[in-house]
Amino acid sequence: PASTGALLPMRGYYEPLPPKGGVELRAGSPYGSTQSGIVQDTSSLINASKHPYLLVDGNSRVRFPAKDGMGAAAPLTTAEALQLLRAAYASGLKTRAQIRNPPGSVLAVTVSVVDAFGRILGVATIPDAPVFGIDVSLQKARSAVFMSSTHGDQAMLSTKANTSPAPGLLPAPQIAKFSKAATAFFGKQVFSGAYAWGARSIGNIERDTFPDGIDTTPAGPLSLPQKLSTPFSDGLQLNLIIDNIAEHILYVAGKSPTDTVALCTSLPGPPDAPFGIPVLANGLQIFPGGFPIYRKGQLVGGIGISGDGVDQDDMTAFLGIYNAGQQLNTGIGEAPTAIRASQLHSPKGGLGPHYVNCPFAPYVGSNSQNLCIGK
Repeated sequence: PASTGALLPMRGYYEPLPPKGGVELRAGSPYGSTQSGIVQDTSSLINASKHPYLLVDGNSRVRFPAKDGMGAAAPLTTAEALQLLRAAYASGLKTRAQIRNPPGSVLAVTVSVVDAFGRILGVATIPDAPVFGIDVSLQKARSAVFMSSTHGDQAMLSTKANTSPAPGLLPAPQIAKFSKAATAFFGKQVFSGAYAWGARSIGNIERDTFPDGIDTTPAGPLSLPQKLSTPFSDGLQLNLIIDNIAEHILYVAGKSPTDTVALCTSLPGPPDAPFGIPVLANGLQIFPGGFPIYRKGQLVGGIGISGDGVDQDDMTAFLGIYNAGQQLNTGIGEAPTAIRASQLHSPKGGLGPHYVNCPFAPYVGSNSQNLCIGK
């Protein structure tokens, strides 16, 4: 800058304001205001004791109210989507937080529910939850759906190395190789509907050691080789969006007239998707806290939790599905035990990925233990 403290314009983020044309300080939007896009609900529809925050448009209309799902013979209903939000939210209000002070506080997270196409069926945020959890909870739900669907391997195998607009800036992604690597690792296709994948399971096989953290073991099939893997270049997760990153860098730098598309990844949507939108519309997530939802053995959707410790996210999402299924008795529930990814065994890596992890004594003011066993 010409002088210390000068404001610099940045294309797509902070640009000169008309009519003066200069870069000026701007007032922000207070959290909880319509302008911020998230306001507190007062209807008591999801929870009467601690009203959630909901995403809204400029006219204060809720952007993602509970609604019917699609993509299955018996898709999730509005009532089921709403009860999934209620059950996970209620479980969260009892759970001991991992990242909050003082010790003994309850967690604050965002809950997202999607259908078998990855369409949003509802989003609710516990007050004071980190804002990043809105996006991450949705990624977790969609990741569980994508990897558990009949469409996962097919979508990855159909994606060739893309022609990035930034040759030499970033390597062109090759998505098909990760599907092939997983098939070789487990001796069969595992993202074609035969197995249920939680976000924790997906993360386990995207680490550069499998089992995770044990030296001298092979890299997971969704990871890069150990000599190439870093926390920022981890395999499939980054490869899915690396073209988007390159396109955006060029746009911000003024080298391209157009920004990257709103929908991340170049994966095709499911063959029967009515809108052609990829299930992983906002990328893959490998942190725990997302699970597929089933009805009598058929995939009907997913749930994701994010914001207050990954083990706590994991338990809250898992119990949200289980409790909603018990409360409704409409047939929705957890993936059958026999098809969970934890049942997979690799000749190269021994035991299969973990499916869910529930902390000991997880509830504030309760000695309840082993809340996930038998569910």
